[in-house]
Amino acid sequence: MKCHRYHGRQASLPDPQLPWRQYASLYLRVLLMQADHAFYRLSIRGKNHALHDFRVAVRQLHTWFSMPSFVGEPDAKLLKKLKGCLKHTNRARDTVVHNRWLKKHGYHYRFRHHGDIAPAGWPKLRRRIRSAIDALGAGHSDADSSFATYAAIIRRLWLHSFILRLAAVHGADDAAIHRCRILAKRLRYLLEPLARSDRRLEQQVLALKRFQDHAGQLHDLAQLRMRLPSLPGVDDVIGQETAALFESFELRYLQVAGRLPDDVAWL
Repeated sequence: MKCHRYHGRQASLPDPQLPWRQYASLYLRVLLMQADHAFYRLSIRGKNHALHDFRVAVRQLHTWFSMPSFVGEPDAKLLKKLKGCLKHTNRARDTVVHNRWLKKHGYHYRFRHHGDIAPAGWPKLRRRIRSAIDALGAGHSDADSSFATYAAIIRRLWLHSFILRLAAVHGADDAAIHRCRILAKRLRYLLEPLARSDRRLEQQVLALKRFQDHAGQLHDLAQLRMRLPSLPGVDDVIGQETAALFESFELRYLQVAGRLPDDVAWL
């Protein structure tokens, strides 16, 4: 059993050679514990990283519950509720990022967030998540393939979809790049627990994170442009930053987008 530390605590990671449903049920419990701890910290003043940690944990839960199943379809209602939980925190996260940008560029304008950051429905949702995890664990069979084998299949499917989406990007269209970013997150969250004992996968996870960060900066600028009131010179500044970011994005990622999934240089 591997251990990793989060927020000052330790949680054990299961053996990836376990049957995949058993592994998933154990790992989902770790993710739920992370989300719970971050949710609690959201109500404590001065815990600046709690919002980020909560959003990451919920995104991971969404990714794992959306994995293709060999025995049935993912729970659409649960996935919708998890996505709603993320939407509730989107504006608070954007406010932090956009105010940081405004301060960096010398603007005095600041966005304000109104209402509670923590989603009120989380306690009820976590009970539903717990029930789904229990059902997944109860349904596992020793005859199931190992999680390592299952993850290799899902990785191939998602990586192929990612490359196809990336090949379809022909300009600084935020929507197209954002869809690629979502797929990159899915791949990263699938591979992260395996990457702790696999150097090649660890490097791939780091590459996917760099891609997310780069694409995320483009997305943040696009959202900022739509959200900001008219400020002197702001459209020009955002336009120049977007153009520079997309130029480096194109050179780093789009020029290799037509290659086969297992032959992408930056992965």
